[in-house]
Amino acid sequence: MSFKAKIEPVTRVEGHASVNIEIDKGKVKDVRMSIVESPRFFEYLLVGVSGEEAPRISQRICGICFAAHSLSSVKAVESAWGVEPPEKAEQLRRLLHLGGVLSSHLLHLVYLATPDYLGDERRFPCLNASRPELFKTLIEMYGYSNSLTETIGGRRIHVSTVVPGGMTKCVSKEQLDGLRKEASRMIGNASNVAESLLEAFERGFKSFPVVPSFRIAMTSNGQSELYDGEVKVLNMHGEEEYSFKADEYMDNIAEKTVGYSYVKYPYLRKKGFPRGIYMTGCLPRMETARGLKGENAEVLFEKYNSLFKPGKSLVAYNSARAIEVVSILEQIQELMMEEVYGDLRIKVKPKKGVGVGLVEAPRGILIHHYETDSNGVITKANIITPTTQNAPAMERSIQTFVEDRIDDFASPDSRDKVIKEVEKLIRCYDPCISCSVH
Repeated sequence: MSFKAKIEPVTRVEGHASVNIEIDKGKVKDVRMSIVESPRFFEYLLVGVSGEEAPRISQRICGICFAAHSLSSVKAVESAWGVEPPEKAEQLRRLLHLGGVLSSHLLHLVYLATPDYLGDERRFPCLNASRPELFKTLIEMYGYSNSLTETIGGRRIHVSTVVPGGMTKCVSKEQLDGLRKEASRMIGNASNVAESLLEAFERGFKSFPVVPSFRIAMTSNGQSELYDGEVKVLNMHGEEEYSFKADEYMDNIAEKTVGYSYVKYPYLRKKGFPRGIYMTGCLPRMETARGLKGENAEVLFEKYNSLFKPGKSLVAYNSARAIEVVSILEQIQELMMEEVYGDLRIKVKPKKGVGVGLVEAPRGILIHHYETDSNGVITKANIITPTTQNAPAMERSIQTFVEDRIDDFASPDSRDKVIKEVEKLIRCYDPCISCSVH
């Protein structure tokens, strides 16, 4: 049996990609995932720009992950200039970041992933027809995430309040009380939604085995951390190998190019390529953490660990997102228990320096690295996004899946089903392809 298949475009993902599968004499000869999104050269766009403008410009990399880009960028600038923003500004930034991750997770669950497991896999409106209450709750939480982002960030998309030295806009007591009450009201519904989705995703558990690869994720005091912490590296058996800080990323992450894709292929420098291919995102966050923030999330975390053993299924990515939604709402509620008043911004003095900013974006570790001259103008920039880091693992996952299902390529009917499953596999990673090329 010899066969060539091309999936173009890959559907229900952000951006443009294609997959080429070649089978020769009953064996997989080649599998390539090509990121065909045009290069966007954001590193070069930042060169010659004042560091104060970097958070505003860099967030235009994406209309989904903009809060994460803005915060990673401002952390890099502040690191280069030796700036520590006020505590209350950090509190607002954390809330903004939580709102951004919440929005992205819900966008994926409602429109991209969940229809694969509940109803007609090609149409998200089926979710409204088959599970109207679930659909309504997800949409309501998505609306809340946008309101939170707009209140703190000044805009619903591409925020305007994040600057080196802190934040430019305070939140009134009335706004804070309203957002906190809404978060409290939604936590119970979010827990029920997560329980329902865990059951749905468990039924598809065996569909996509996880390929052997390392995992990286940020932790703090043993818990999953989205804003600030150390990066923990696990091996394919779930054992901790080592940890590193943000400014040590170049000693730990290297990149190479391939001839058929515009995305670079990162890998763990200490392990080499291809052995050092790794995964990042909410699945590794679940595996590296000893616990989650929030009582309801902790209960779901225990159930997740009983259902999805480490390294067993890519479907666990979707389950992890559903649980993180609960954890994020509980974190928002807790952060808003404290009043967000006081100094929100300090004066900064641009200077020569090197800085790295790192956050856990919705899809995983996001790195911004800048060098500035004595006037605070950026002379060098490097940005490594989560989807860039996941690209090698996605390609390897497709190959492993095709090898496992090689016999299904013998007939046209079963072949078409496998090809649809390949797209579903890719959606487990929730790739943000426009972010991955610049």
